[in-house]
Amino acid sequence: MALTEQRKLFVDEYIKLRCKNATKAAINAGYSKKSAQSQASQLLKDSNVLEYLEERKGQIKRELQQEFIFDALEARKVMH
Repeated sequence: MALTEQRKLFVDEYIKLRCKNATKAAINAGYSKKSAQSQASQLLKDSNVLEYLEERKGQIKRELQQEFIFDALEARKVMH
């Protein structure tokens, strides 16, 4: 099942908050303040949301590794 844009936004907001504040991520993703805590709890139990979360974490990790490699190569050029 494909995730809604709001659920994807929740995942991205949750990652921005270093996976520490699901309620705030839900609010940032547009869920109401009244229901944000329960929505966040439900979202983090949803297998599709969890799968997308892991996919996004992996993507971010690969991007950071690429940046690190490029920075290291640039540093080597400067030092030689």
